Formats: sequence, structure tokens, C-alpha cells
Amino acid sequence: WGFSMGTNYHFHSWRVFVIICVLPCTVSMVALRFMPESPRFLLEMGKHDEAWMILKQVHDTNMRAKGAPEKVFTVSVRHLGQQRGAPLFTVLACVLLSPDLYEHKFINCRFINTSFLEQKEGCHMDFEQDNDFLIYLVSFLGSLSVLPGNIISALLMDRVGRLKMIGGSMLISAVCCFFLFFGNSESAMIGWQCLFCGASIAAWNALDVITVELYPTNQRATAFGILNGLCKFGAILGNTIFSSFVGITKVVPILLAAASLVGGGLIALRLPETREQVLM
Repeated sequence: WGFSMGTNYHFHSWRVFVIICVLPCTVSMVALRFMPESPRFLLEMGKHDEAWMILKQVHDTNMRAKGAPEKVFTVSVRHLGQQRGAPLFTVLACVLLSPDLYEHKFINCRFINTSFLEQKEGCHMDFEQDNDFLIYLVSFLGSLSVLPGNIISALLMDRVGRLKMIGGSMLISAVCCFFLFFGNSESAMIGWQCLFCGASIAAWNALDVITVELYPTNQRATAFGILNGLCKFGAILGNTIFSSFVGITKVVPILLAAASLVGGGLIALRLPETREQVLM
């Protein structure tokens, strides 16, 4: 579907989809101008008064939401977690959820008493409309499933702890990857994808919090830049590996993905716990 603007320009549905996907990033960039600076950064720069006022503002806002505006802000600040939610396009979801319909679409299919009346030469069969709609639907559901994961991880971050959040999230993601082997329908695959996205976003949120509490800005920014580059390379490598095993077996790519997630969760446990440390 779509609509026309004049006689020479047609605004198709994919353009609307792209614009809607751009809106969250645009709103985030605008909202960054109204957000205060990190109190930890201000403390490292020696601006204690500004950090104090920001912490007081956070405390007053939280107490007002809990119905206790009369509480007084004191210097016993146990922790400060800074979280940011971002749309996650997970590499493993791209690797594991590519259906094998394209290469083997008409295997074991029979056309009995089928005739076509068409003025043009050849047999004109178009199955692209349903596939295009399915692509948009899967992308929308995958992005929507991140929302409950963000909410749950934000509520349980201080109670569970950063390291347990990372390890548990990656372990649950590995289980979701393993059960993809038993998905024999589109609905089952989409459902496991949503569970995978909702579970894996908790590990990213915990990683964002613990890196802010452990490492300075320059090291953190460099590490995330390298990580994003490795994610792009992993997406290319994963698609190549998965396409080579599509016609053979699904066991190898699924086990590789699950093993990578379990290994990442175990490696994350070597980081120091920052849940009960005093902000210096």
C-alpha cells in the first residue's frame, strides 16, 4: 500500500516503515539535550556541587514517585546505575531465523490441473507480497518484544545484580537458541525470536550499567566501538555459515550460537560486582 504525492512521486509502504523506524532515534537525540550530565563523570572532573545537585534531583524524583516527598536527601548514596534503552538488532537473530524457503521453495510440490490465462509469455507467479508483509511483521514483533525485557531488567537490576543479570540473560538466550531446533512453523520461530530478543536485551542493559561503574568514558567508548565492529563482522560470518548449513542440518549453527552465549555469560562472571559499592 502507499499514497501518491503528485504525478511523479509515490510514497510506498516501505518508506513509511523506514520513517517510523527513524523516529525513536530522532526522539532520543532530541531528548539528550535535556538530560543532565553523568554524576560519576562530574565527580571524576572534580565538580562535586553539580554532581550533588543532579543526584538530589534524581532522589527527589524517585521519592516523589513513591509517595514520600518528605524524605531528605543524604550523602549515603550506595549506587548509581545509568541505563539507556536502544533498539537491538541481535546478530544471532539474523543468523538463526532466516527461513530456508527461498532455496527450496517448490520441493515436493505438485500442481494438478492448474492453468493460467495471461496475455504475456511465461508463467507469472508473484509470492512477494506475503513475504514483504512477513518481513515487516517479524521486525515489528522483534522490536516490540524488547520493551518488556527493558522494563523487567530495570526493575531487577539492583535486586539481582549486574553479573547475575548478564549471566542469567545469556543463559536464557542460549536456551531460546537451542529450542529453535524444534520450531517447525513460522509462528514458533517468531515466538522464539521474541523470547530471544526480550531475554538478550537484559544482558545489554546490565553491560551498559556495569561498564559505566567500572571503566572511564574513553575506554568504554573505544570498547563499544570495537564491539560494534565485531558485531557487523559476526553478522556477515554468521550469515555465511548458516547459509552453508541450510540444506544440510540446523544443529551446527544452533549449537554454535548457544555455545557462544553460554561462553559469554561465563566470561562476564569474571567482572567485579558493583551493586553494593559506594559511588566515589
